[in-house]
Amino acid sequence: MDHSKLKETEETLLRLFTDREYLNHVSSEGHLPNFPTYSFDRRGASIYAAVLQTNRLETMKAIYPRTAKVLADHFERIIKDYGLALNKLVKSETDASKNFLLNKSGIYFPKYFQLTEQQLSSKYPYLETLILFEAATAELADMAEPERSQTDRIVSQKGMQGGLRINPCHKIFRFQYDIAELIKAVDASENPGNLHFPAKEVVMLMLRNPSTYKIRLLEINNLTALLIEYAAGGNRSIEDLTAIAQDHCLLPAESLNKHIKVLVEDLKNEFVFV
Repeated sequence: MDHSKLKETEETLLRLFTDREYLNHVSSEGHLPNFPTYSFDRRGASIYAAVLQTNRLETMKAIYPRTAKVLADHFERIIKDYGLALNKLVKSETDASKNFLLNKSGIYFPKYFQLTEQQLSSKYPYLETLILFEAATAELADMAEPERSQTDRIVSQKGMQGGLRINPCHKIFRFQYDIAELIKAVDASENPGNLHFPAKEVVMLMLRNPSTYKIRLLEINNLTALLIEYAAGGNRSIEDLTAIAQDHCLLPAESLNKHIKVLVEDLKNEFVFV
């Protein structure tokens, strides 16, 4: 089966197992639109759809454990509704050049919750931050590390090759709530649905340790975030980073250059630079 046919088949099955109206339509026709020569087994499809729904609920609980804990009885209903809306989300969010796999269905949940659950978002204003964090944790854990190239390195001096590169398995978030404290509060609470968590803007760096594959969460400042984002954009030198920092820092040039070198070394120890 060629690539385009495989993608078409996957999209058909996804719709069949998540869209009740489509299942009813296919049942009345007696066959799948793309496979007219094959008879359609509604009973088998319904059983598989029910199994898929159960598996999706358990998968989503594994990806979003603290979200499920906060939402309690609401969570199962939301995931069921999410499953029914999944086909439209895939079509609107997935680039036509990319494949969508059924086991990646959780990646659309943050946007779905934001768009459809305004009442719960108002009741738990910190929940969108928690959902984004848990989604990013799952994404980083499964992220494939790209091959090394000469375009993602930081060198100690201009003109010198080699040196450090940005850990590609990282994400930077500017959260509206202190996610580290929020996690502690949810984990410690027997009834997290009653939590009232104060807003606090934080810049957080999430990254995967290249040796252990464990996900780490570090609080950083805006300047550090800016430099990491700039360094990730291509081949940079320490001098390049210092020049960028000069526009956002009042330190004298010599002191700033020393500060950047120390910062890079510290970030190397945290596996931000590898």
